[in-house]
Amino acid sequence: MPTNNIVVITKKEDGETKRKAAPALAELAQRGWELKTTIDNAQKEVKEINTEILKKLKPGQAVVIEEVGRCTVVESTSYKISDADELKSILGPRFKDLTKQTVNYSATPKLKTMCIDADEPKQMQINACFTVSSSTAAKWTGEKTKAKEKAA
Repeated sequence: MPTNNIVVITKKEDGETKRKAAPALAELAQRGWELKTTIDNAQKEVKEINTEILKKLKPGQAVVIEEVGRCTVVESTSYKISDADELKSILGPRFKDLTKQTVNYSATPKLKTMCIDADEPKQMQINACFTVSSSTAAKWTGEKTKAKEKAA
């Protein structure tokens, strides 16, 4: 396993601090990166294989590795209404039972601030209209190498 300089970066209002990662954390990071790279490469290869299979099979056909797995070619169709007003005039009263309407509201940054701002007069009422959840995740991104930085 190559020995890369592995650090922990802590972001602060006035910048960031760096410290060398503990050996166990460095090993986890290195192994995690290796796995992520392997998975990304495998996903690209599967996509290329799927493209070739689609050239050779038709919808409803499958190539089967007996007692192991199969790749089935399936076809799907989606319908998006592009002119609801025109369709409504064509269908008349049947429009309501033949269509489904969905609405999705999301908070703007200003509304999010209003939810947590104690000085906002309607803060409690606004906040009661939300379910707020937080999560923590490990996100992998590539780092620029020195060679790439020089080229950029």
